[in-house]
Amino acid sequence: CERAMARKSADRYEDMTALGEDLRAYLEGRVVRAHRTGALVELRKWMARNPLASRLAAVSLLFLLGLVAVGSVLFTSLDEVRAAEAERSRARREAWLEAGFLALGDREAAAARPSFERALLEDAHSVEAVAGLALAHLDLGETTMALAVLDAHPAFRPLHPELERLELAILRADVARRGADAVEAQYGPRLAADARDPRALCALALAKLARGQVQEALALLDGDMEAVLAHPALAFARLEILRRL
Repeated sequence: CERAMARKSADRYEDMTALGEDLRAYLEGRVVRAHRTGALVELRKWMARNPLASRLAAVSLLFLLGLVAVGSVLFTSLDEVRAAEAERSRARREAWLEAGFLALGDREAAAARPSFERALLEDAHSVEAVAGLALAHLDLGETTMALAVLDAHPAFRPLHPELERLELAILRADVARRGADAVEAQYGPRLAADARDPRALCALALAKLARGQVQEALALLDGDMEAVLAHPALAFARLEILRRL
């Protein structure tokens, strides 16, 4: 009414057709052009005109919100479960490591070995478990198995020089247990097939050192300084030989 009776002609309807259209919109519950309305008013009028569709839309929205809420709870719960299981696994690993090293300290390598194996099952990247298992094999005189444990984890070696020292100790024990002749018989062909084989170089140098051939042992390593610099076990062996000069 106000727009139809406005004093200024610019504020009135352009013609009777526009007025009729607004009247029909009013009677049908639609938005009329006579009043400025926002999105909320238009939504309410649409819902009044389409009650069934609006109910379906509301139910769908609630359903989606419910799914989002449930999904969020589930993801949170899964994260908590994973974190709790990781903490339990860490605790089990630490318990097995403690048991293993206590057994090694009591000279019970046979009892220590399964403890370290279980620690590795809990954490395949545990350097302590790898070193402990290799030491257990070494104490049992199983030098081949001790070296195999180190070889099974090659990625650890560059990051943990103590494993290189352990390899040197295993090879030294192997020379002492089997004798220099047996070690040379095993590693001599390996070095002949591959002159850069670091383990063969180290074992043969230790065999010469065990015979008292200090200069020969040093010459063997100095003949391939590039390999010595690339492999800490060889560098440690060379330092040991130098101390005997």
